[in-house]
Amino acid sequence: GQRVRGDHRALSKGGKDGNMFWFTEGIATYFESFKRNDKLEFVLGAVASGSWLPAIKAAVRKKDTYVPLEPFVSMVYGQAMSFPPQMIGLLYAQAWSFVHFLYNADNGKYRSKFEDYFLKEINGQGGKETFQAIFGDISAVEQEWVTYVTNLK
Repeated sequence: GQRVRGDHRALSKGGKDGNMFWFTEGIATYFESFKRNDKLEFVLGAVASGSWLPAIKAAVRKKDTYVPLEPFVSMVYGQAMSFPPQMIGLLYAQAWSFVHFLYNADNGKYRSKFEDYFLKEINGQGGKETFQAIFGDISAVEQEWVTYVTNLK
């Protein structure tokens, strides 16, 4: 594997140059739902019962209750924590589902791009401009994500 040295200033949550909320919490919530297979190996990407799925499915069904991806991929901790308390859980659900989508949609269609973004993010270069440079049209990615979440079981 490739060794990566992150800029510690970029890792300070909520700071001006802090990690993007969706990235940090999306990875954390994605990893928390791991399972083990018959060989006791870790399997990531499980959709566990009681997971974030029901909340984000309801939000994408209503269309106006989730944060559109363009501002979402720019949101740092301080911005996320300024949302009303009842909205914070939905932000975590959205972050989980978005990372799940980037790792798993269409047999990993976006996985290598997510890994490219990952390297940029941990080196303090994350955010909307970087996301757009790597993934292209954010609104097109959003439509694919909404379809993915709608069909996820």
